[in-house]
Amino acid sequence: MNLAKVLGAAQVLAINAVSIYGVFGAGWPVGTAIALYWLENALRGVVILLLLFVWQVLFRRQTVSAGAFGLKNFALLSLGFNAAHAIFLAVILGLVVPRMAPAQRFEGGSFRQGVAIISLLIVLELLVWLAGADRTSDARVQQTANAYVRRVVVLHLTIVCGMFGIVIFERPAILFGAFAALKTFADISGQLRRTATASDGR
Repeated sequence: MNLAKVLGAAQVLAINAVSIYGVFGAGWPVGTAIALYWLENALRGVVILLLLFVWQVLFRRQTVSAGAFGLKNFALLSLGFNAAHAIFLAVILGLVVPRMAPAQRFEGGSFRQGVAIISLLIVLELLVWLAGADRTSDARVQQTANAYVRRVVVLHLTIVCGMFGIVIFERPAILFGAFAALKTFADISGQLRRTATASDGR
């Protein structure tokens, strides 16, 4: 396993560890952890948008492949999905969870702690990418954008199902643990595939 794979996997593990440790180590409510997953997705969308901006504008390189993401269509897609997801979470976390599972309701203090840590990790990821932006291929940029779109759809549907499970069943921590493990595995697998493809393309 090369250094890029190791660093990519470590980054994914670190971000996922924030919510997992928060729930099982620091006693954060599951509602806070689910909200942090939304935040991670939204911040990652901003990172991808900056990536596209740097690539297409600052380096004056335009994507030419069929189905390629440009700044405008990616921004609209990311904003639309994350805004719809935010509305859903606001209703579930603000109205449903406090009634059905009050111990797991969203808590602002723990959310702010998670926001600070996750934001720092994602900023570090962005800085690493910017440092090597001039050596990045067009195919890798588009692969990153495509992977984000697939991820945001899957994560949205998974969180929707997970939230209903937390509300309906009496074991929210167990359900969250299973969901967090699957999400971490999927994130690491996706990161390793992208790194391997990028290495093969050089």
